[in-house]
Amino acid sequence: MSTETILTHQTVATWSSFPEHARSTFRNNPNGLRSRSGVVLLLVGLGFGLVSGPASGESISSPFGVNATRELPSVQLRQTRRDMLAERHVSYGRLRNLADAGDGLAAWAIGQKLEAMDRPELASDVAHYYATAVISGRLFATPRLVDALDAGLESNAFENQPTRLRSIGNALEFAARNGEAKAAARLARAWQDGDVFGTTDAEKSERYARMAAADGHNDAIELIVRQKIVARDVEGTKEAINLAGSVNDLGMVALGQNLLRELQSDQAGEIE
Repeated sequence: MSTETILTHQTVATWSSFPEHARSTFRNNPNGLRSRSGVVLLLVGLGFGLVSGPASGESISSPFGVNATRELPSVQLRQTRRDMLAERHVSYGRLRNLADAGDGLAAWAIGQKLEAMDRPELASDVAHYYATAVISGRLFATPRLVDALDAGLESNAFENQPTRLRSIGNALEFAARNGEAKAAARLARAWQDGDVFGTTDAEKSERYARMAAADGHNDAIELIVRQKIVARDVEGTKEAINLAGSVNDLGMVALGQNLLRELQSDQAGEIE
């Protein structure tokens, strides 16, 4: 079901629904959000250089979406944003229009509202609005985006929606390149399984897994180990085991060593 069916629902876009760091940033800089360096991070694309991004959960300036009220195209949208930031009552319809115009904070609020309805048929819309928040620089929405994506895929909410899935994937790539390890871990799975972009890419999967593993994501480390085993790559498996050891994931070290012994045994049998 599309959110078009619930446009008459009224709600208050309460400022308290936003993370405190987002509120304090706007109090100090109401015209927009800047990264620590003050430079817009133009990092979305398909390259794979490891980028040192802002700490997890921050808001950053983005070339995508709305960074300041003056960027909105109409008087109505600009007033809606001012009302939202001033904690005045904003109807669901007005807030959704603001989110659809690319305002990340409005998108975050709409995503929360839809998610709270606990209706599986809205999972695609939930993920869409969280993705809008993330791509506009509201990195604190990344964990909710990942969860909404998985929920939507499980409930088949994205059926016949490849464009929306790719947009969500693009938002995850933006988040991963700006330091969100959870986004990187999910992208590693996405490129391995093909469930987001509609295709697989082992190289991209491994590179995103390494980004996540560097932050201690055990599932990403396990993914690397298993990728090397499937590829029958003894040296790569040893490297993955060392990576697991570097983050003190002893369980994954043990698993990797067991798999490595099996692989080496199989290769020895082939030689005989």
